[in-house]
Amino acid sequence: MLSARGSFPLTVVLVIALALVACSDSPVVENSQTVVSPDGEFVATLETIDNGLGFGLGREYEEVHLSRRGAGFQGHGASGSTVAFYVEASERPHVPLSVRWLSSRELEVSFDSPTNPGRSLAFVDGISLRYKRAPTQ
Repeated sequence: MLSARGSFPLTVVLVIALALVACSDSPVVENSQTVVSPDGEFVATLETIDNGLGFGLGREYEEVHLSRRGAGFQGHGASGSTVAFYVEASERPHVPLSVRWLSSRELEVSFDSPTNPGRSLAFVDGISLRYKRAPTQ
């Protein structure tokens, strides 16, 4: 049996480990929504991401993944292989990111962030993307 004095180092190690896990730099998906193309072949997935930095350094981002239906997607932000668009969304209030299929091969992305997007691809897998900056509230 451990005495109160012998358990002190173990307690310190546990507290440090929990703090490191809580402040990991893993992105956290706060919201996710999918919008299927008119022909059902592609899916636009909108996500709100917390970059997970913690200690007041974290930022929220909104992103659009574009993939073939059933293929899924990978990563977030600049490292995401299916991310067609992302922008910082920490400023409040703001109008949430939205998408609208104009046709089976044309997607419109509306956003209102005062910052410039980190990525805004014009074409992905035969899909043309148009961007519309919505007026901020």
